Amino acid sequence: MNNIFQISKDDEGMRLHRWMRKTFPDIGLSALHRFLRTKKVKLNNKRAKGEEILAQGDEVRIFFIPGPRKKEGEKKPITIPKKVLQKNFPILFEDDNLVAINKPAGISVHPGTGVPTGRSIIELASAMYPNLIIRLIHRLDKDTSGVLLLGKDGSTVRKLLESLKKGCFEKQYIALVFGKLPQKNGTINIALKRQESGKKMISGSGKKSITHYHLQKEFTEASLVDVLLETGRTHQIRAHFAAIGNPLVGDNHHGDFTHNKVFQKTHGLKRQFLHAQSLSFPHPETKKTVTIHAPLPENLRGVLEKMKK
Repeated sequence: MNNIFQISKDDEGMRLHRWMRKTFPDIGLSALHRFLRTKKVKLNNKRAKGEEILAQGDEVRIFFIPGPRKKEGEKKPITIPKKVLQKNFPILFEDDNLVAINKPAGISVHPGTGVPTGRSIIELASAMYPNLIIRLIHRLDKDTSGVLLLGKDGSTVRKLLESLKKGCFEKQYIALVFGKLPQKNGTINIALKRQESGKKMISGSGKKSITHYHLQKEFTEASLVDVLLETGRTHQIRAHFAAIGNPLVGDNHHGDFTHNKVFQKTHGLKRQFLHAQSLSFPHPETKKTVTIHAPLPENLRGVLEKMKK
């Protein structure tokens, strides 16, 4: 089977694997990834990996049977409860090109298995801006809060993603980790690779991954640290601190489940203690550096207050 699709303006700035999920809704996610791995998808006559950023006019060639497709205009609208929209995530920065929100913990940034329809960040944001094409510029884990950047048009998204790829973004986090750190200022340089199940990142002969940290405050059972990412791998902060023996408080995937349970009972923390506190990047139009800050959520501030007593 050999079909060619041309990318429209509406899909500009979207990653290829997201476009595939949108275009072939009747094909499972694992099957789409298998088609990419087995070279059954080409972008502009080159083998596609799925992470490519699409531009208007790009050609996607597929070598598999897509099955029944939804016709244009048949797309079922997403219904979002008014009470959900009314909460509206706090907007930290906004102009004609982009918007930055203070993402709460507990909400996935995009649809996926186990995420109710209409309850991901990208769906909620699209509902808030029904006349715009909203795209994620980067991601935060479901249980991580803080600054999240979205673009309002394909051109902006493409420029921001190019800047991100070139390392022009500075992401700073605040985290609470168990135990005492080996030094007050340190760098974790451990390659990471995805576990076969895809649910966890493990240290090994994977991609280069670098995390810098600075000790802000040391408690009896844990340490509060400022974290600066030099690379942006999936679950990088969580995997790196777990690798050096100081797992994130509340992280049950990479951390210590028993310690987390005890901490939850004594301090009331029901999430992982990780917050994206600031983001700096060059504006896609003015080229001036934009720095956005997100205040620490009340539940995390409450935990720190209890630890001081």
